[in-house]
Amino acid sequence: MLVSYGAVSAVASVVVGHVSATHIRRVYVVISGATFNAGLLLVLAWWTPASDDPAMFYVVAGCLGLCDAIWQTQTNSEYSLLVMFFWPLCVWPSALSNVYLTEGSLIFYFYVYNVYE
Repeated sequence: MLVSYGAVSAVASVVVGHVSATHIRRVYVVISGATFNAGLLLVLAWWTPASDDPAMFYVVAGCLGLCDAIWQTQTNSEYSLLVMFFWPLCVWPSALSNVYLTEGSLIFYFYVYNVYE
């Protein structure tokens, strides 16, 4: 399942990045990603997994990879545009490294301070 998630996420990141940079405005890509993600959450809420349909697990994992690719691509580009707008002397790799440092620090913090029983 993780292979289909990673493969779809990798391909969709390149495609979504290219499409949002050249053909379609970023707002429409985010709206379509939010709609697709909400629909997928409804499918996951109503779906009962069955052992006789293993392909559905891969389809759901691939759809989650597509949603993740849309959100990651658009939030990273929006964050780097905001950093370049508000801090013109900053370079964009430092903006993205700031995002990943904050994300990693928060994941570590909540993992360490979680209550395990």
